[in-house]
Amino acid sequence: MLSMIAMGRAGSPPPVVALATGSDLPWLLVLLAVGALVYRVIQSNLERQRNESINDRLRRLGAGHALVADMKLRWNPILLVLAGLACAWFGCLSMADSEPGIGILMLLLGAWLAWAAWDNARRKAGPPLRMDRHGLHSSEFGLIPWSEVVGIDFQRVEKGNACLHQLGLCVRDPGRYLRDAPPRVRRRHASLERARTGCLWLQLDMLDKHPDLIHRAALQLRRRDPGPFLKEWSREMDDSVVEAFLEARVADQGTRGFHGTRGAQGSHGHRHGQLRAGPAPMDGVQDRAEQRFRRAMATHERRTARKKKDERFVGGITFALVLLYALWRLLG
Repeated sequence: MLSMIAMGRAGSPPPVVALATGSDLPWLLVLLAVGALVYRVIQSNLERQRNESINDRLRRLGAGHALVADMKLRWNPILLVLAGLACAWFGCLSMADSEPGIGILMLLLGAWLAWAAWDNARRKAGPPLRMDRHGLHSSEFGLIPWSEVVGIDFQRVEKGNACLHQLGLCVRDPGRYLRDAPPRVRRRHASLERARTGCLWLQLDMLDKHPDLIHRAALQLRRRDPGPFLKEWSREMDDSVVEAFLEARVADQGTRGFHGTRGAQGSHGHRHGQLRAGPAPMDGVQDRAEQRFRRAMATHERRTARKKKDERFVGGITFALVLLYALWRLLG
């Protein structure tokens, strides 16, 4: 070992390289394998504990409790205003001392703090997110009944080293939930103000509840409501599919109500000839609505399959080009 260190000092490979290339290489590999195994065991234990906690909260939710999520960090608007005024005052002094760069920067920071205080002060009272058997209440959109939620999607968005979590709610007439929303939320959903259906996105990373718990709780509570729910819905699905699904469900409910009325009339001995006259006109409406929905779903599945095929093709071409370039550099 000392001879290897001396060789490293004399201009030979460094000690780490000597260790990695000498007889100690198997031990280094063993240490790396043991470290990876320990890390995996710790991660599995933490994941198991988190799943147990989530399942316990879901059981309590099934017993009638509500799920309330608060902000991880709350700012006092008064402190934000004071900090903004202090930054503005320091910026004015810096500009007076012939330091315009620092002065402008401090003035912009003061303006941002003032906007943050205004945005924080105008938030609705109560927790940012609350879910119970009646619906989902958000500080951005207000109360959204479960009967108005047609689909639920959960997104993990990778941005650099961070992972952002979003809960998407496909609702009917989304514009009514945007009337009292903050300006930044209305701008983010500007295209939905006049839409028949649309997706409202909730940011989950600033809340003190795990995103997986919020997602699973929303699914559990929504499935209790008898309203129409498209479980296959995702953000890539076209609005025409959702509208065709709603039309099919409305036609199905109309057909059931029509047959229920005919059955009640027949049980009292009225209009026996009409009951034997053949299929009801509502049956044709339901069949046409179901056919439109099946065609829309088939189109969506073909489009999704084509998109995945194109992504695999582009990925394969990219990998092949990188491999050819590496071989060219090695052989050239």
